[in-house]
Amino acid sequence: MFNSVNQPVQNSGWLHTGTNNSGYANAGTFNSGFDNNARDEHAEFVTGNSGLANVGNYNAGIINVGDHLSGFRNSVPTITGTANISGFVNAGTSISGFFNFGSLMSGFANFDDEVSGYLNGDSRASGWIH
Repeated sequence: MFNSVNQPVQNSGWLHTGTNNSGYANAGTFNSGFDNNARDEHAEFVTGNSGLANVGNYNAGIINVGDHLSGFRNSVPTITGTANISGFVNAGTSISGFFNFGSLMSGFANFDDEVSGYLNGDSRASGWIH
């Protein structure tokens, strides 16, 4: 009901723009949840998000921006980048954990590349506070 569809494909829910959406106020294609946006004019194939206020492709969770994200408030360096991030408030690529900023890391509050553990600021570190 009250869906804007530019193709002959069904939506379920309210106030969708696009196709194959379920929930409320989703834009793009294959979204489920509330206020997700899976539109990318430059991508050959765009797929949806699940959750709340995600932007990009293949996202699950809340307020994730980019592609291949799960969790809460994760982002990539550019809106079109693929992140492969899981966790809470991470920024970068290939990250799991909480408050990590860089790439190829896992743990809590790490700030360089290729690290794991807790509060590591040096590249290729593992463990506690390097």
